[in-house]
Amino acid sequence: MIKIEDFSLAWCWISSSYSDFSKDTLNKLNPLSEDQARALIATTPINFPVGAKRFDSTQGSELTRQWLKGLVNDSQTVTIC
Repeated sequence: MIKIEDFSLAWCWISSSYSDFSKDTLNKLNPLSEDQARALIATTPINFPVGAKRFDSTQGSELTRQWLKGLVNDSQTVTIC
């Protein structure tokens, strides 16, 4: 895993004009390397478990931002591909 600050799309999470995540929340983000992401995608079943939340970020940055803000349960693991 890499630091969020070293992730090529970090601006989505660390730029104040795109998000307002706390430092604590940002410290919980652990981007995967490209190889790790490809391995995860290759082994992840197409159908997520019953009750899993999914969101297609191609719907636009504002809708994506609102959806991410709605994920408030700290016990959940969120995977972004």
